[in-house]
Amino acid sequence: GGVTTATKNIAHLNAERSELNSKQQQDIQRFEMIQSYFNVQLQQQLFASSQFNLTSMQKHYDNALKLEQAGFISKGQRMQFEVARNNAQRVNQNAFSNLQSSQFHLKNLLNQSSIEKLTTPLFVNREQSQSVQQLLASYSESSSLVKKLQTDTQLANENIKLQSASKKPTLFAFGEYSLDSDQNWIVGVAARYNLFSGLDKNKNVQAAQLQKQATELLTARTQQEIENIIYKSYSELHSAQQNNQLLQNNEPAVMENLRIQQLSFKEEMGTATQVIDAQNQLSILKAEKALNSYKYIMSLATLLQSHGSLEQFQNYIHQSN
Repeated sequence: GGVTTATKNIAHLNAERSELNSKQQQDIQRFEMIQSYFNVQLQQQLFASSQFNLTSMQKHYDNALKLEQAGFISKGQRMQFEVARNNAQRVNQNAFSNLQSSQFHLKNLLNQSSIEKLTTPLFVNREQSQSVQQLLASYSESSSLVKKLQTDTQLANENIKLQSASKKPTLFAFGEYSLDSDQNWIVGVAARYNLFSGLDKNKNVQAAQLQKQATELLTARTQQEIENIIYKSYSELHSAQQNNQLLQNNEPAVMENLRIQQLSFKEEMGTATQVIDAQNQLSILKAEKALNSYKYIMSLATLLQSHGSLEQFQNYIHQSN
């Protein structure tokens, strides 16, 4: 009645589902590795930025101390630089602590006592190789999660066939051979049908049909969520690309502003606050560039994972743009 065929199909689908589970787990591990690796790179950049800011603030403080001793500025102006230097020290200590935590997480993830120098820096690709429309149109063919849910629907279909087949009589061939001196043998066909099985088989079929409906609804809802994530990640990725260009364009102006404020202060035409603000703006810009690059990388990884093509992440690292 189809029991054998349905059972074989279920076994085959379960094997496919196991393979999809393995790929899904590999993608989760890839994503975690990307997140941990580039978080270390981010924390290194933030620590370097805080160190640069601390060194600069220390120079400003040393210069202010000399100007105070020479009588060119007041004690209050010198103390403004001292407060700024102390704040820079605090930020630097926090950045170093965050760097150590990120390095420990990566070592733990790799199950290693130490890690070598990381050679792949933070990056931003200037262009995206695929449009969001292309990604939305193709994710169902590559997403392990969608394929797994589609397999669950197929399994539910086979279960309906299996439950329906259990209501039918069982036909089987039989044969018997006697090893006595008469060498008797007999063959034939028999049928078996349970009139009172103790189970309501119609309810089993109905339950299997409801399970199929549930998997279909879950698949549709999951596809909606994946599409939302793809669109959101693509938008964040595009925004990070634009921000990266703006930050790069703004860097010369920020550095020039700092130079002007330093000269103005030495000529007694500017204030200590203006110098400190200009120095902080440069430090903030360096941090924003690193954070924006990390945001781009994580948006890209999220996009590829949702699409089902996270194994292509390394291709973006090696792109010429």
